[in-house]
Amino acid sequence: MYATKTKGMFNPTMGYEEAMKQAGGTAWLFMSDAIKAIDANFGEGYAKKNPQLIAEFMKVAGNDFNTAVVNKVFWNIQETLDRYVDIQYNKFD
Repeated sequence: MYATKTKGMFNPTMGYEEAMKQAGGTAWLFMSDAIKAIDANFGEGYAKKNPQLIAEFMKVAGNDFNTAVVNKVFWNIQETLDRYVDIQYNKFD
């Protein structure tokens, strides 16, 4: 379980050690995806001959993931603030 619900919000429960272990798996997944995508587009073995392309693919995949996570966090903050404003506004009705 990576999150628990507390007061309407989900708090991460993954510890630093578990996150570090997961990071290697994420990198491996990005690398595997990079090799498959590069070879599919440029021919079998192209990725192996161009490790810098694999590295750049992994950077882009990581940045895309980070952007998605940060976007989700901001979206959750915005929804929480909207609920809070609705609650405060309805107190005066």
